[in-house]
Amino acid sequence: MDPRYRFTLVVSLILVTWWVWVFVSTFLMGPRGLNWDRYQQGIVLLSLAVWLGFMMVWLANRLIAWQRQRATGFEAETHDEFGTAFQMLNSAGQSEPFSIALSKFQPALVAPPAADADLHPLEAELIGFLHGYRSWPANPTNHDISLYEQALARWNVMRHIPNTGVWHRVAALARDLSILHALEERRVPPKWYQLLKRDVITFKRRSVTRPGMSALILSTMPAFRRLQHDAEGVAVQRSLLAALRYANNPQQMPVNTGPLAASLLEGLARAEAQLGLIDISELDQLTPVRKAMLEQALDETWLGLLAQQEPASSLNPTTTLYRGGTTGNVQHWLKLDTLLTALGPQLNAELRSVLDLWDAPTGDPRRHPSWSQIGPLLQERKLIDDSYHGVGADAGTFRLALAPSAHGTAEGADIWGPAVLLNLNSPTTAALLQKWQALPSGESADLALDLTLLKNRAEAGLQRLDARLRETF
Repeated sequence: MDPRYRFTLVVSLILVTWWVWVFVSTFLMGPRGLNWDRYQQGIVLLSLAVWLGFMMVWLANRLIAWQRQRATGFEAETHDEFGTAFQMLNSAGQSEPFSIALSKFQPALVAPPAADADLHPLEAELIGFLHGYRSWPANPTNHDISLYEQALARWNVMRHIPNTGVWHRVAALARDLSILHALEERRVPPKWYQLLKRDVITFKRRSVTRPGMSALILSTMPAFRRLQHDAEGVAVQRSLLAALRYANNPQQMPVNTGPLAASLLEGLARAEAQLGLIDISELDQLTPVRKAMLEQALDETWLGLLAQQEPASSLNPTTTLYRGGTTGNVQHWLKLDTLLTALGPQLNAELRSVLDLWDAPTGDPRRHPSWSQIGPLLQERKLIDDSYHGVGADAGTFRLALAPSAHGTAEGADIWGPAVLLNLNSPTTAALLQKWQALPSGESADLALDLTLLKNRAEAGLQRLDARLRETF
């Protein structure tokens, strides 16, 4: 039973219960004897209660039906490129105009965070759509892995394959959309008196997995439709649809589909091969055993890792560890890519494989898959600070402003980082701190504030002001 209809049923039972209570309290338990005024008021009250209950249930059902039939912006095309109208069979086996629509959602709520500035709108819409199928199995015989987890795993793998771009990532996300049609969801409702229990959901194979259905569902995405405004976008549309259609049989793809379609098929094949080597159920997360291994490795290697670095008193683009500040208040800033590069060789082969630390990180190190696991552990152990002068860290890191002379330009200050602010106040780092105190130090670092850090600074200031006001008043 649809949860919304179940809610309507619960409301109906509440109204019936109220109606029975009014009847019993007014006529059976009320004053004895015939009173025409009371009798007429009771008749009006009961009639009004019945009518209002009926109207409430009727309006709720009409609203549910309207939500199912309204246009969502994810309707598929009803005609092909030659103008031929598609036809489909209804439940009675009769032919009717083709109609398929996907449910509405808010991609901004479920897409990856704003740090992924290069995320294409079509990627965001696909991730948002797949987010609604977190409980939909990728295989009817194995419910341990959901369609959402498998698609995101392939997308993550595709991001690290050389010579791939945004359209390869889109193809990776849309690769298994046909599973939504191949599997049929069946709900087994509980007994009539178990209204608070959820339906038991099972999945049954309805048909074989057809890659063409993946292409059809992809074509309903608004961002995909917006590609048809120019010739280049039309070529991308055809390449994506062709690659998805022939993903299972690449040798049957026509030769005139273009080089992009061939590149997409090659990327999908490479991603599929690498996906078979990954335990998707443990992707982007550490098991308790591996987490304990990482914690032990950090405790054993942290001091030696820092001892390998040479602090510099001047801040420039080539600096890896900056020492700056006034006497008695000196900070040490370690570049994040330097930290991850030095930490990789200190880990065993299993952790290096799980955290992808065999090679030096490229791009923004904050987006490296290992930092989401290492950063929180460093903060929990007080090895790095999570704030600087009241400004909270962004994913455990800060970015410092370089003076114009540091990079030879006459324009505004450049950016150094992201970097972590080391906490050397623990007893284990006392000897290292004493050694570094003999070295010269530069000027205090100035943060390069972006919108996120500005927001954190404003919130920190408001919290201090609020605490002071509470102490005063």
